[in-house]
Amino acid sequence: MWQQNKAVEAKAALEKAIGLGPEVAELYNNLGLILWGVGDRAAAEKQFRAALRIQPGIAEWRLNLGRALASQGQLAEARFQMEQSLHLKPDYAEARVDYARVLTDLNRPADAEKQAKLAVEADPRSAAGREILGTLLYGKGDLLGAKRELSEAVQLEPQNWRAQVELGTVLARQGDRAGALQHLTAAAQGPDPDARAAAEQALRTLTGK
Repeated sequence: MWQQNKAVEAKAALEKAIGLGPEVAELYNNLGLILWGVGDRAAAEKQFRAALRIQPGIAEWRLNLGRALASQGQLAEARFQMEQSLHLKPDYAEARVDYARVLTDLNRPADAEKQAKLAVEADPRSAAGREILGTLLYGKGDLLGAKRELSEAVQLEPQNWRAQVELGTVLARQGDRAGALQHLTAAAQGPDPDARAAAEQALRTLTGK
């Protein structure tokens, strides 16, 4: 039902399943994912917690809870949950990427960079890992390193619109106007509203229009 975009029916089916099997932890996690998918972060958090109360040792579920907490600004507990996820599964690149984002929001760029590097080491094809690593390298003035990582991110995942914006920004700083225009224009035409707004602002700065 969820895969057929029938969120209401999927939610109702899982709630009925939980009524029949209240100790089946996976049902709560799945319900949390559906609630997350429809944008109800607080309700998703509640379900992820319920899943972990029954079965606390699942790294993926710890990450789900950490994401729900981070999306609501609860960064300290989000950090704790992501650390628990990585304790359970140290090579979990996806968790390291999200942990790096939380550390960035906590204004700990050096720690965030370390986690981003570990994410890329765990999964060299992680576009998200290379995107955040490139962004962090740019933030500390390493333009060559930022260009390398962001170029790789875009090559791995052309629809990573944040990477397109960041790469365009780096190229503009390096004086590559044509390259910057290419990537910023792509992001400005993409579906991500935040990336689109950032790209449009960068294009105005670059072109003076």
